[in-house]
Amino acid sequence: GRFAPDFMIMQRRKDEENRRVYDEKFKSDSSLQRVAQWEQKTSNRIDRNAASRRVDSMARDLESNLEERRARLAALLAEEDAAYTVELEALDETPD
Repeated sequence: GRFAPDFMIMQRRKDEENRRVYDEKFKSDSSLQRVAQWEQKTSNRIDRNAASRRVDSMARDLESNLEERRARLAALLAEEDAAYTVELEALDETPD
């Protein structure tokens, strides 16, 4: 069989259309992939920042608790110190 006179032209147009569709699909997929990567990176950054804020908050709480404990212990030590001072003064005043 003989091909129609414009067979090669029609085949070329079909090939060009297929290539155009492929290029558009590839471009669209590439764009979607970049958006997906950006969203993933942003989500990871948000998660890291949230974790960092939680760790910072926990560290501040621990530091605050430590400072409160130090203050209570300092007050207790001052109280005991005062009691021992009174006790020693009472011993000095006792006649021999």
